[in-house]
Amino acid sequence: MSDNHYIIKKSEQHPHISECDITLDGNFSSVLVPATEEISLTLWVDANQEKECCNTKDQIEIVVEQDASLKMVVVQNENEQSKHNTLFNIELKRNASLLMSIFTINGNVNNKIEAILTEEGADFELNSLYLGDGERIINNDINLLHKSGGCKSNQLFKGILGGNSKSSFIGDVVVERDAQKTEAYQANKNLLISDSAKAISKPELIIYADDVKCSHGSTIGTLGTEELFYMRSRGITLKQAQILQQQAFAAEVLNKIEDMDLREKLTVMVEEFLEK
Repeated sequence: MSDNHYIIKKSEQHPHISECDITLDGNFSSVLVPATEEISLTLWVDANQEKECCNTKDQIEIVVEQDASLKMVVVQNENEQSKHNTLFNIELKRNASLLMSIFTINGNVNNKIEAILTEEGADFELNSLYLGDGERIINNDINLLHKSGGCKSNQLFKGILGGNSKSSFIGDVVVERDAQKTEAYQANKNLLISDSAKAISKPELIIYADDVKCSHGSTIGTLGTEELFYMRSRGITLKQAQILQQQAFAAEVLNKIEDMDLREKLTVMVEEFLEK
């Protein structure tokens, strides 16, 4: 097994594995969660932090077997000139659950997520916070297939964009004819903090079943003038008031992180980005 190919499972070398932090540096990785197991892991993508310019591609295969549970946090934090392309291939089996959070804090990033809920009772929650400034470009392309009935999915993507940065969110959720009793929700919310920042948002539901609960939504807005006025009337500077609004916007995704130490670390990283 190469140093960059990670299979997270019980073995003679790791008989009690329940939590693992791994680092990816531009190669293929796989995550296999065996039946009935519960695993948490954090994936740090920062291999290009010290390089002036780098273009890397990753492919990550995730399979969550029957009755298994995976909580996964992906942190993408590279330098401003780097370009990082990641393909996530995800499969959830019967009664499997995946809680996945992606934080894009630095770099030009293109995330493509292909997910399939293959068997009844699968539960997939996908959250993302992406931050852009300068000339940064951030793309999120999601294709989610509900193949079996009684499955749930919930997506929340939030972006804060300044400078000349650009983002795109393309989200397709397909519910097949046999996937009755599906629940599928998708939301993309963008906050533009400069006149030249741009966001493209295209969530889409394609439903062939008739007994489902599904919804999607998209918003692109700016900082609230009334809230800024209220804070400034109480002695808060304009800059700090703007940062406080952005922190409140980001908190919804940060609060999804159950590990308090990791949540605090990511909160500091987000605050440092917003304050620079």
